[in-house]
Amino acid sequence: MQMRIFRLTLGDRVTMLQRYISFLCRYFRFFLMPLIPLYLAIFYIKKMLSHPQASGMPVICIGNITVGGTGKTPAVMQIVKLLEEEEYKPAIVSRGYRGSRSKVGAIVCDGAKILLNPEESGDESYLMALRLKNIPIAIGHNRLSVVLRLMRGYDIDVIIMDDGIQNNSIYKEISIITIDATNPFGNGLILPAGDLREPKSALKRADLILITKSDLISEIRLKELEKRIKRISAGCMIFKSKYKISEIYRIDDNDFRYPVSAISDKRVLLITAIGNPEAFLKTVIKYKPDVVRLLPFPDHYNYTERDCDRFVKESNYYDYVLVTEKDYVKMKKYHLNPKFFVLPISVAFEYEPLFRKHLLHRLSEMK
Repeated sequence: MQMRIFRLTLGDRVTMLQRYISFLCRYFRFFLMPLIPLYLAIFYIKKMLSHPQASGMPVICIGNITVGGTGKTPAVMQIVKLLEEEEYKPAIVSRGYRGSRSKVGAIVCDGAKILLNPEESGDESYLMALRLKNIPIAIGHNRLSVVLRLMRGYDIDVIIMDDGIQNNSIYKEISIITIDATNPFGNGLILPAGDLREPKSALKRADLILITKSDLISEIRLKELEKRIKRISAGCMIFKSKYKISEIYRIDDNDFRYPVSAISDKRVLLITAIGNPEAFLKTVIKYKPDVVRLLPFPDHYNYTERDCDRFVKESNYYDYVLVTEKDYVKMKKYHLNPKFFVLPISVAFEYEPLFRKHLLHRLSEMK
C-alpha cells in the first residue's frame, strides 16, 4: 500500500493561512537583498567593538550560522551526557529564547529540581532541564553574567553554551557548529533576505563541525555536502550525527510507551512548532505509516487551549497524533486524549569514540 502524505487539509484555515504567510515572507525576502550590506556592516561593527572576556572556566559553544532548527538541542544534550561519562561536571548556559525571564537571567534547573516553567525559561531550556535533571541550567541575555553566577553557586568544571556562535561577549575555548543536512545553508543569502546569520566563511572559526540529521538525506548528497563544507572550513574536523528513536510515549501518561514501529500502516497526524518541520516529517516517514499529515506552526509557537481543543477534534481521524518533546513541554498543561504521543529524539554520533577523543583532547589542553 502506498503511503499518503498530506501537508494541508482543505478547510484547515489556520494551516492554510500559515502557509500563505510563509510563502509571502519568502517571496518578500528577495526585496530585502539591498539591506544585506547594512546588516553585515552592523554585524561586523558590533563584533569589532566587543571584546570577549574569559570566564576562567572552559566554555564549549554549540551553535549554528543559520536561523531555524539544525538539531542543536539534541546535540547539546548528547555532549553533556558524554562529558558526564568522562566525570566532568557540566552546566548549560542558554539565551532562553522567548522565555519571559531571559532578559533578566534566571536559573532554570539547580541540578536537583526545575525552578521555572516553559513560559519563563523558553521551550528549549525547559526541555533540557526535563531531560538532564541533575545538570545546572541557566538562561540570560548577558551570557558572561550567567556563567559567573553558575560558577559561584555550583560545583561545575565546564560550561556548555547553547547557541552563541555569534555572541562575542565571552571567550569560547571550543566552538562546535551544527549544520542541518536537510537544509544546510537555507537559500544561501544573508539575513534579512536569507537564512544565514553570517557568511559561510564563519565555518573557519569552528573547532568541530557537526552535520546533523545525516540519515535524512542520500549518501550522494551527504558526500557532496561534506566536500562543500571542507572547501569552506579549511580542513576543520567534520563529524556526522543521526537521529536515534526507539519509542513513543503518551502525553497524558509518560509511563505508557510503545515502540516507534507501532505507527507502521497507521494514520498519523504530526503537530509541531520547530525550525525544520520537514525533518520531523522525514523522520516519521521512515517508519512507514499509511497516512501522515503535517500540521506545522512557527518555530517556538506557544500553543493555546483553543489550539489543543482543535487538535483533539482532529485526532478523531487518526490513530496517532505525534509531537516533538519541544512541543510537548508547551502542550502538557492542556487536556489531550490518549491518541497524543511524544516522539523523543536523541542523537548518535558517527565515529563517537573519535568525536569523544577529539573533544576531550581539546579540553585537556586547557588544564
